[in-house]
Amino acid sequence: LRANNPDKISFKPLWLLDAVIIETDRNIVNILSAEFPEYDFVVEHEQFAELTNAGHSLMAMDTFPPESLVWGIDTLHIRQAWEIYGVYGDGVLVAILDSGLEPWHSDIIGGVFENVDEGFVYNAIDDDGDSLVDDIWGYNFIDTTSHPYDDRGHGTHVSGTACGRNGIGVAPRARILPLKVLNSHGSGRPSIVWLATQFALEIGADIANYSIGWHDTTTTMKTAWRTAMTNAITAGLVIVAGAGNEGGMYGAPNNLRLPGAVPEVITVGAIDTAKNIASFSSVGPVEWSDYPYPPGLIKPDVVAPGVDILSSIITGDRGLNSGTSMATPHVVGVCALLKQLNPELTHQQIKAIIESTAVDLGPAGKDSIYGSGLVDPVEALANATSLIRFRWSSTESGTLIVMPYELRFFGDSGVVKVPDSSQFLIFKANGFVPETLSFSASDSIYSFSPVPVDSHMVRFVLLDFDSGALIEGWVIVDDDTHDVSGSGRIMLPEIPMLVYATALGYNMDSAVVSDTSSCAFFFLHHCIDFEDSSFFSDTGDWEWGVPSSGPDTSRSGRKVWATSLADTYSNSSDSWLRTAWFDVDSGAMLCMWHWYDCEATSWGFWDGGNVSADFGSGWQVIFPIGDYTCWLDSYNSIMPWEPAFSGMNLGNFWHQSVFVLQNTAPCSVRFAFHFSSDDNTTRDGWYIDDFCVVARTTRKPLITSVLIDGDSAVIAAYALNSAIDSLYALSADSVVFIGERICCDTFVVTFYGDTGETIYFRIVAVDTDGRVATYPTDSMLRIIIPPVVVKEILDKKGIVIENIGDGKILCQGVDYIEVFDVMGRRLVARKLKADKFYWKFSNSGIYFIRAVKDGDVIRRKIVILK
Repeated sequence: LRANNPDKISFKPLWLLDAVIIETDRNIVNILSAEFPEYDFVVEHEQFAELTNAGHSLMAMDTFPPESLVWGIDTLHIRQAWEIYGVYGDGVLVAILDSGLEPWHSDIIGGVFENVDEGFVYNAIDDDGDSLVDDIWGYNFIDTTSHPYDDRGHGTHVSGTACGRNGIGVAPRARILPLKVLNSHGSGRPSIVWLATQFALEIGADIANYSIGWHDTTTTMKTAWRTAMTNAITAGLVIVAGAGNEGGMYGAPNNLRLPGAVPEVITVGAIDTAKNIASFSSVGPVEWSDYPYPPGLIKPDVVAPGVDILSSIITGDRGLNSGTSMATPHVVGVCALLKQLNPELTHQQIKAIIESTAVDLGPAGKDSIYGSGLVDPVEALANATSLIRFRWSSTESGTLIVMPYELRFFGDSGVVKVPDSSQFLIFKANGFVPETLSFSASDSIYSFSPVPVDSHMVRFVLLDFDSGALIEGWVIVDDDTHDVSGSGRIMLPEIPMLVYATALGYNMDSAVVSDTSSCAFFFLHHCIDFEDSSFFSDTGDWEWGVPSSGPDTSRSGRKVWATSLADTYSNSSDSWLRTAWFDVDSGAMLCMWHWYDCEATSWGFWDGGNVSADFGSGWQVIFPIGDYTCWLDSYNSIMPWEPAFSGMNLGNFWHQSVFVLQNTAPCSVRFAFHFSSDDNTTRDGWYIDDFCVVARTTRKPLITSVLIDGDSAVIAAYALNSAIDSLYALSADSVVFIGERICCDTFVVTFYGDTGETIYFRIVAVDTDGRVATYPTDSMLRIIIPPVVVKEILDKKGIVIENIGDGKILCQGVDYIEVFDVMGRRLVARKLKADKFYWKFSNSGIYFIRAVKDGDVIRRKIVILK
């Protein structure tokens, strides 16, 4: 059938149900049904599946909201659970099967699962071999794409309650696996949910949140749901589902939605701030063949806060929402805390624990309104494993981490409870060396006395990637920004540090500086700064000039390109900004600095823009590392369902986005910035500055200077993609003089020959990948061998410095002497009582001597070769 109808039929295996999903038309279904009567064929229909009772109520963003606003967190005593047990969800992966996720929300960013086996670049290749292409941070099962964007807002709100940061979520250090199974209208099909559940198991999720549900009383669909859920549970997934928002409108036993009605899942109802059942919360019982009605099976299992719940919304703000959709992630977060404290807990054990420790509400015992009652995280955690209570203290304030469970306790002391199977304790404090103690169940007191971290001076050098010229820019370490005028020294703690470097008119780069590094080099790519508009052609709203709106300033220079320099963009905008052609090597990149504020609401994104590339065969949208912020809604008739930057960029300042072009060979390429809007409500728009095409990302070593000093040449040389393997001087008659590294970027070549002999040479540097650089390329340098001077009188006062071999010097006639290395570190400072002073250098290198005689200061640079 597929051979004869290639465009009408496709298959997706569903091992979770021992079934197959067939996407085709009704005629082919009829043929299959007649041909294979032994199989059940069910025709699916999309159904509204959100378990939300009320729309969003927008609230202004407040980094840490007061407890009165996050009343669910307060009612469940989540902060108390954090403090007593140190559980925040570390190491737990939570799958959210919903409408998608806004990953750039400040409550969410940094908490999304990253599939390292798939890489971090959208390259249209199934790198991890799971049959899904580019499933880097989840998957979109609605569009069958790698971008689980949220065009509804429901999934982002649910995710914030389960795992959001900044005081919003129950398990803020758990990872979110966003799986988009609902469309922009909140509708979806059960088979998509089963596929997503199957994927969650394959990727290694621990818990799955179903704030979704289908009202279907047919035996076939009920059986399919139960089979899928029980198989997933058997495979190791903890499943939590909302009861539904029908209240009692259908009458028992048909009020609950699937999968919430499945006997084995943890089913959650909703309560309000008074701990009364919410009017919309579906009530049981439910009916199954093994639970005939009456009396049926009591559902829900527990209840949780579900009315006016404050959580994340896709515009970057927070908003209130109600429904069993909101109650469910509270319980999912509690399950994540339990899983962290005891990773061996099964779904059945977690269900038993949270039911047995729940606070009974309503009629005594488990009932079909409140289930077993209000979930009690503190009591549930107390019953999760065998715990040991101990007291700890430290001379410094910091974080105590209990391994291997990654439990975290903050401050300088406390009384805590941890599993008796804990192995060791690590105490960390800023500016101090981490201290580790072995854990023993027989010890009741632990004391820490952390030692300050030693600091070391690191020399940072910023260079132009192409020319090697020094650049004035900034180095950012933690929250501190340091000015670096080409080269500068910064004191860092002796621990690995993530460092960023940038400059006006250049891209931003980052690197980890190790605790032993004495220098770090950043090779930045020069950008087009838009002071000249000739390189671009524009249509629609795009304007070039000095901004007086939006960010109010350029990133560099004075001028930018913007959809409006002084006002807002127009309604129904269809605006293009196109570049000229660039010639690039394979693996090229595009870096751009931009700022945007485009219309978005709590239920969708309406205006925005994206970037396209043309390699000679037409325009195609390219994706940045980290993805776009959204996909535009169909209300935008110009770019419906296209990816875009929309809303307001996080932090409201200029940001860099990086696009990897995926070209495997040298080629020509041009770029376009496409912006569009719907027919109402305009904002400041999209601003672009410092546009940088990284035509090449690899190059041979860079030799920037050669200084002749006596019989030596001091060379500054850098390797960009790998270390310098060798550096030497090659004379005109092919004699090789080997160079020696004396510090990070400095080499010394010592020449030998007869006194007065002239040697013509070039410097050759070779990196470990075999790339060769020669300096100069079109001429030669020369050195004249000086006479050998063993003893040198520096002035009339009779100060003598004598090289006596093997890196030793003898100083005579000196009152006081200091020796410094090229990093400016003082190696020795000595007031001399005797006439002679001997000093032996540990390493070859350039050194500086400061000698004092009768109040006069003599300075001298020397080169030591051992």
